[in-house]
Amino acid sequence: MTFLKYSVLRIAFILVCAFGLKLAGAQGALLWVLAILLGMLLSYLLLGRERDELTSRLASRKERKDSALERLAAEDADFEDNL
Repeated sequence: MTFLKYSVLRIAFILVCAFGLKLAGAQGALLWVLAILLGMLLSYLLLGRERDELTSRLASRKERKDSALERLAAEDADFEDNL
């Protein structure tokens, strides 16, 4: 859910920037390039807490996965030793 929330907020920033740039007179590819760059900047500046939460969840998920793989490898090694 955290990833979805973070992604939706980043897309919202890009769309809000695009709307503002459209009102300012930007058009075409320039509008979207500027909107994406401004959206990236805003998300970096304003979404620090969400980004930290997302990275901590991803890191803990990776740790759980790695420990499960180590456990399975140890069980496999034990099984082979008992053959």
